[in-house]
This record gives sequence, structure tokens and C-alpha cells, in this order.
Amino acid sequence: MRPTPTTLVLLAGLLLSGSGRAAGPADFGAWLEGREASPRAQALVREVDAALERLEEELAGLATDPDDHEAVLRQLAILVEEGEIVRGAFALAVAEGLQPPELRWLADELEERSQALDSRAARRLRGWLQAHDWFTITAFGPEADKQGLVLLARAGSDPELQRDALVRLERLAFRGETSVTHFAAAHDAVSAQRGVPQRYGTQGRCVGAGEWQPWPLEEPVEEVDQRRRRVMLGPLAEARARLSAGCP
Repeated sequence: MRPTPTTLVLLAGLLLSGSGRAAGPADFGAWLEGREASPRAQALVREVDAALERLEEELAGLATDPDDHEAVLRQLAILVEEGEIVRGAFALAVAEGLQPPELRWLADELEERSQALDSRAARRLRGWLQAHDWFTITAFGPEADKQGLVLLARAGSDPELQRDALVRLERLAFRGETSVTHFAAAHDAVSAQRGVPQRYGTQGRCVGAGEWQPWPLEEPVEEVDQRRRRVMLGPLAEARARLSAGCP
């Protein structure tokens, strides 16, 4: 359907520069294709960058000794928070009503930052795991264990690290040194990244209004609830119903 003149006027109003000059036809076409940011998308990226800069300053001031547990705990928290800031920015943009062309530009900007942060976090994680078997609950506490698993799930740039860590974690999970529930989610997230079936059915996507489906499951699929019980998760049907309620 062709845009009406009124629609074009409204869209053009979003392209006003800080000087009040309306964008030309070429700029307008670029905006529609998602190749140019709107002022509010740029403002959101500046907010993200400012928040990251504050955290980076704190991170730079922390001790790098892997045996300094207090410093490691804070570094883990910062790395997780940085990723959440970038990932949460897109949801915020959607909630604030940014239009598809703005969201396309924003997605590219945020993806670039997200990949850089995740790769840097993976390198730090590798360094820590050369000094420690894991951020065990006994040595570091449950929060460090949880944050480490979040970073591991994001470490897709280093699949070897993910595989090696999951082998350790499977051994530690049933000794009570890592949360079996968070381990299950991390295991599934890594499997989904590698394009192989997940074991516990914790990862999925909205496929329609009020409908969430898990990514493909390991065989035998009929035993997924048995596998979930071993990691203290409820039946998959209950999880699907709960998650489906959040699908717009």
C-alpha cells in the first residue's frame, strides 16, 4: 500500500535535524531502509554508551588477580550488567514506540556492541577458568555461579570454552557446586547457539500471539520432563503456558 501524503509528512517530521533542517529525498529513503538513525534512536545509543562508560571506569579500577574473590565477584557483576544494558535497550525502544526503520538501525548498533562485550567477557572467563575449576558456590557463592553461567551462555565467540566449561559444570552440578537449574539453561543456550537440539527445553521463541515454542529437543523427546525433573524444573507444558502468556 502506498503511503498517504499525511503519512509522508509525519514521517518526514521525524527526520528533522538538530538545526531544524528537514532531510532531503535521499536521506528520507535511507531512513525508510534503516540505514540512517533518527534522533531518538541516536539518543538511546548515547544513553547506552554513557552507562557502559561508567561501568568500564569501575572495571578498569578493579584488581585483576583471579584469587581476589571480591574483585572477581564485582567484575562478573559488571560484565553481566553491561550485556543486560545493551540487550535491554532494544526492548525499551520497542516499548517507546520506535518505528521499524529506527529499530533496524538500532539493532545493528546494539548488535555490534553486544558482540564486542560478549567476546571480551569470554576472554576474561577463559582467564578465570585457567585459575579456577569454576565460580563454585562454596568458594564464590551462588550469585557468582549464576553470573558465570550467564556469561558462559553468551560466549558464543569461543565454542571451545563453552564445551570445556559445560563438561566441568556437569560434574559440579550434582555435587551442589553450581545451580543445576541455571546449568540446564546454560547448557540449552549453548546447544541452541551451535544449532543442535537442546536437552531441557529452556530455550525457545514466540511463534505467534500467545504462543511460545521451545527450540528442537534432544531425543527421545518424550523424556524431556524426566530430564527437567533431574535439574529441578517443572513440566515443559507448564513452562510453555507461562512463557506463552508473555508473547504479544
